Amino acid sequence: DWRGAGIAVMTRLPRCSMRRVELGFDWMPAIELVFPGEAEKPPFSALFVHTFSPKINDPQRTPQRDVQLEWIGKWSREQSGKALIMGDFNITPWSPAYGALLREYRLFDSTDYRGFYPSWPASLGWLGIPIDQAIVVVRVDAGLLGL
Repeated sequence: DWRGAGIAVMTRLPRCSMRRVELGFDWMPAIELVFPGEAEKPPFSALFVHTFSPKINDPQRTPQRDVQLEWIGKWSREQSGKALIMGDFNITPWSPAYGALLREYRLFDSTDYRGFYPSWPASLGWLGIPIDQAIVVVRVDAGLLGL
């Protein structure tokens, strides 16, 4: 049941592992890459997502996207070290659901204090809205403060 979205990840790093991650709906998966640690560097995880986009003619898509956000948050809690979540979230930083994700799971928006960079629609350039996000997962309690 393809609904007009896809995801692909390419990397030049040879020793990473990749797996498909379900975000509540098997037809809209995410991709997880785990980069192995070296010497004094711990492993690093990255989750690449493409969540449902809201549609006026399909009112189920916004709640489905919010379910995906919850699964993204749960994935972030499973990480024991540094991690990154990025992709087409189909949500602006001003959305209550996005703010709730950041607060509930103690995540950091990579644009904090750096400004917003519109990504949709591309044809509007700087007049567009930022719906593609990058979130940093930091376990302060584990002493991993480097962003």
